[in-house]
Amino acid sequence: MSITYDTLLFDLDGTLIDSAPGVLGCLKKALDTFGIPEPQELKRFMGPPLTDSLKMFCGLEGQAAEKVLNTYRELYSTEGIFNTTAYSGIEKMLEKLSAEGKTLAVATCKSEDFALRILNDLGIAKYFDFIGGSEIASGRNSKDKVIEYVMEKLGQPDRNSTLMVGDRLYDVNGAGKCGIGCLYALWGYGSTDEAKACGAHDTVTTTESCTDYVLGRQQAAG
Repeated sequence: MSITYDTLLFDLDGTLIDSAPGVLGCLKKALDTFGIPEPQELKRFMGPPLTDSLKMFCGLEGQAAEKVLNTYRELYSTEGIFNTTAYSGIEKMLEKLSAEGKTLAVATCKSEDFALRILNDLGIAKYFDFIGGSEIASGRNSKDKVIEYVMEKLGQPDRNSTLMVGDRLYDVNGAGKCGIGCLYALWGYGSTDEAKACGAHDTVTTTESCTDYVLGRQQAAG
């Protein structure tokens, strides 16, 4: 029996948009600025908050990490932010879900300002009831904190009828901490193995199958 989902929370990078070219290009420049060797498989930075990635993959924390982050943000705000595209079928999916009366929101660890600028530039911000992102100053710097913030802004909808849609284990784990299931989007930066290992609610391979899943047209993702 299919569950009816009334509220959908979407991750941004790797779920709605392919931002890897802009993010990784600016990150490489920021690391080069301080003579920090580029770690293997830079794509691993796509998903977790950059503060976590710098610690995990470069051994950077504290002031050293902050210097790299500040340089990255300066570069990204001017040259990387718009080196981004929406995945094929995203707008059609959002349009259909919105027409069905679903409440749509974004919950991303990208800064809220960057998220708003990107989605407005791509012309898809209009589909969302709220766009929420991280804010270092207030300590809103992890997925679960961003999700709780977005849920509060939406008026605390029923969590049993709320679904997170994301592409990495951080989305699954963050949603789980908030008592929300997570549908794993395999068109992003993750993998089937990761989806199984982290306990995703289910997986979908296309925006069409995501739409069908949310609308209850199929019980198993495809």
